Amino acid sequence: MKISNCDALIFDLDGTLYNKKKIAFFTMMQQWRHLRILSVSNKRRGELKGVDFGDSVLYYQNFYNSIGEELSLSVETVKDWYINTFYRGFIGILEQRYSARKNLKTLLEHIDKEFPMAVFSDYAFVEERLRALEIDDSLFSVISHSEEYGVLKPSARPLLDLSLKMGVSADRTLVVGDRVDTDGEAALKAGMMFYHVDSEDKWDQFSKEMHKYIEMRG
Repeated sequence: MKISNCDALIFDLDGTLYNKKKIAFFTMMQQWRHLRILSVSNKRRGELKGVDFGDSVLYYQNFYNSIGEELSLSVETVKDWYINTFYRGFIGILEQRYSARKNLKTLLEHIDKEFPMAVFSDYAFVEERLRALEIDDSLFSVISHSEEYGVLKPSARPLLDLSLKMGVSADRTLVVGDRVDTDGEAALKAGMMFYHVDSEDKWDQFSKEMHKYIEMRG
């Protein structure tokens, strides 16, 4: 894809700003004492793709209640596992086993001089996960996640809100993500451009295209 007519970027995090290969395996290894609740939570997230609850309160209420009902656990128990075990473990895995894409810092600093960027993930604790990957979160104008909006990808609503916060129209916003079925579909629904990055080769190509586009802008 040749980059053009772009005045803002929205980056996905997992699989885009770092190679998430084997992340599911490492998560299962870490959560081996909690495989049942991990499995049910993953299943529930899949069922909730694109289901818009309007806000995070209603989303979490439904998410925790449905898992608790299936496993005969209290909402408090499910919430405690999700925040204090799953997410803490997620952050720990990133710190120990993963690093940002090659030359990411240089690219982000170059883009930051020209136009605003956002990072948007389907999972929460985005700032903490960026820091775990040693990615400078100050380079992003907006940092957010799907759970905060009460709707998982591929909803267009969060993307439209992010572009509004950056002061750029949807048709001048480029979404960069590793999944066509979530990032790409959300971008399409929002009337935004989409750049698919799911490998080192595609990342290298995107980086070259973006540097070239910025130079062309003058």
